[in-house]
Amino acid sequence: MGEPAREQASVWWAEARKDRREAQAALERDAYNLSAFLCEQAAQKALKALLRALSRNAWGHELHKLVEAAFERLGDRMPAQMEEIARSLGRHYTGARYPGVLSEQAPSDFYTREMAQEALEQCDQIMNFARERLQKLSPDLDLG
Repeated sequence: MGEPAREQASVWWAEARKDRREAQAALERDAYNLSAFLCEQAAQKALKALLRALSRNAWGHELHKLVEAAFERLGDRMPAQMEEIARSLGRHYTGARYPGVLSEQAPSDFYTREMAQEALEQCDQIMNFARERLQKLSPDLDLG
């Protein structure tokens, strides 16, 4: 991995970790929709870190497309379960912020602890995938 790609990957990974920590903090203060949104953001940034490490720009916000691009670039076949996780977590990009997307209720009233916890689990699965691949590409990269 070239130095610019390595630096970009490191910055994106650090942001993903910060969002993941904030998602946990939001869950603990009962801000469930915010927690779910931050989980989606953390997963997005983790995948963008991986794609940059693979010397590929990553634009867009559709989580399933970012996962697909990562698997394609790695030359691996994407497991159906990973696509399902990405699609499920991806719904929080707008659903956790805007009324009328997942429910007519305000997201802050609609989201539950269980929904936020599921988002955290899905986020962790995507981040673990990205971390494993990043470690293989650049073993000395600080992934915390």
